[in-house]
Amino acid sequence: MVAPIIHLRGDYLLVATIGFNIIFIQVLENDIFGLTGGPNGLFGIDVVKFFGYELSSQTHMYYMAFLLLGITLLIIRNLDRSKFGRAMFYIHKDEIAAQSMGINIRYFKLYAFILGAGIAGAAGSMFSIQYSAVSPEAFNVTQSIMFFTIVLVGGSASLPGVLIGTFIMFVLPEMFREFETARYLVFGIAMILTMILRPRGIWPVKFGNIPSFLKKEVK
Repeated sequence: MVAPIIHLRGDYLLVATIGFNIIFIQVLENDIFGLTGGPNGLFGIDVVKFFGYELSSQTHMYYMAFLLLGITLLIIRNLDRSKFGRAMFYIHKDEIAAQSMGINIRYFKLYAFILGAGIAGAAGSMFSIQYSAVSPEAFNVTQSIMFFTIVLVGGSASLPGVLIGTFIMFVLPEMFREFETARYLVFGIAMILTMILRPRGIWPVKFGNIPSFLKKEVK
């Protein structure tokens, strides 16, 4: 299913990704092969057992989620400094220029899809274990739009930017929950101002800039 959208880019890739999300939700709700539980989802998911010890408390869930976050950040940080990270950066900037430098665009895009699916699968497993249930409602289009918003607000291809975007879109709304619906108006205005004043995000990526020691001083 990934092969047809590998050659897409920009808005077309965004629309295709949302389209696949809608198809995925329909598959879950129709209970294909009796595996997904239909619209109600799956309940009674067992907890994690480690050498016979059940990790079922909220404290255990917190540390497991924190460990998963740390591993994910470590993987992404190492990838940013690797051949893969450099290739993806240049593909993101200009596919034609990247291909002219000998970068296999199809290979690296497929690699990115597989890596993203693996990380998303790990996060989904953590989600289902924490709530002992999972349903199609947890993967609706609104959630996908929220994830895209995190990247746009924080900064595309920027690890600190994604963390900042996650804090703004998930943590801050919980801190101002007592304001109910008014908080969405405030955050909507904040997002618009961010896109106008910081079109590349709050913390844009600086990868690919010429190092300072290579720049000649202008007298």
